[in-house]
Amino acid sequence: MPSSIEHREKAVSNEEFAEFVLSSGDYLDWVVTGIFYSALHYVDGYLATFNIHPRSHSDTSFATGRDTYVNRHLRQIYLSYRDLKQDSIEARYNMQNFTESQIQNVILPIFNNIKNTIAKLIGQNP
Repeated sequence: MPSSIEHREKAVSNEEFAEFVLSSGDYLDWVVTGIFYSALHYVDGYLATFNIHPRSHSDTSFATGRDTYVNRHLRQIYLSYRDLKQDSIEARYNMQNFTESQIQNVILPIFNNIKNTIAKLIGQNP
């Protein structure tokens, strides 16, 4: 299972990817997806500090899905996480077009809330 540090490294990598693509002004669906996966790895990095390693977003048979853990143990970011996940689904599967303005003014502030909250919880600088 990946460690908290490995998840943080992957989160940073995904965030840098999203920033790079955003700077091109193209492929904004990938920006949204990259931002969500960065948030996912920040969450998984936090959970890994408690030796919790969700196998999927929602594993209802065992109540061990990431969504369940976020809802139960990270209530302060649950709605933000849920919104980013939904935006990513919309971008990937429903081909929703996002604008740079939506990303800058809506999606990135949501992401930064998650990132900063997790950083405070594990005592790191965001």
